[in-house]
Amino acid sequence: TKGTRTDAVFGYALAEPVGQGTPLTGLAIIERKQNAATVSEVGMPAPPLTQVGRLFVDVTSTGRSVLSIANPSDQDATVAFFYTDQTGATTQYATATVKAREHFSRFISDDPLNIFAPGTLNFTSSIPVVATSFFTESNEAGELLISHTPIVDPIAHTVQVGDKPITIPEFAEGGGWRNDIILVNTSESQMNGEVRFFSQGSGDQPGVPTEVGIGDENAPASVVEFHIPPRTFQKVATAGSATISEVPFTLNRGTSLSTPNSGPFQISGFASADSTDPAA
Repeated sequence: TKGTRTDAVFGYALAEPVGQGTPLTGLAIIERKQNAATVSEVGMPAPPLTQVGRLFVDVTSTGRSVLSIANPSDQDATVAFFYTDQTGATTQYATATVKAREHFSRFISDDPLNIFAPGTLNFTSSIPVVATSFFTESNEAGELLISHTPIVDPIAHTVQVGDKPITIPEFAEGGGWRNDIILVNTSESQMNGEVRFFSQGSGDQPGVPTEVGIGDENAPASVVEFHIPPRTFQKVATAGSATISEVPFTLNRGTSLSTPNSGPFQISGFASADSTDPAA
């Protein structure tokens, strides 16, 4: 991957209200400039304290994921990691110490993680920490792009979502755009279900099922089934051939199958949009 991190200072920011009972929220906007031009910008929301996390990670010929963990407490944190590949096989057990008031940040291909293929990275911490992740990639012009990757606490996520559909409100499809929809199984059991694509709707007319091209075959579909082994992920890639450039979609676990077999846990997911315009 082009673009090392030796020319920047990395750490963490701590905002602490004084004399107030209401917690703050916030985000960091990370901007990348090359040759005096902004080539990438991403917002990193302030995550809650957690002791458990699961996230999609990827390594390609042009990019790789980064995990950052900050320990804002006065006590050292012991963080245990393991990796699960797309088949559900678990390997790469590792442990790291994030010292009090310090920051741990690694490319997933570096020690102690040593991950070289797409999958999920799972971690547990001895005390609450804050964690965030992003994916770095060099485009065709050699410019370093960054995008945010969500981290999910399986238990907290399920409490919040319950049995409601998981909805990603917008993605860009067609008009020079395509999407990778990443679904993460937050449970220890197989998850089955379907992704449903809908039009935007207008006025008093609700969105209706909409076909988009799926995969390299560009097969038109408004529904795509998923079958995800425990602790891992499935990617649904669109071909970018839709004539509508902004189409919301909803993901509903177990809609078409009588036995979703995920127990009390709910799936997590996100979409990333990529330009297919070779001049972009």
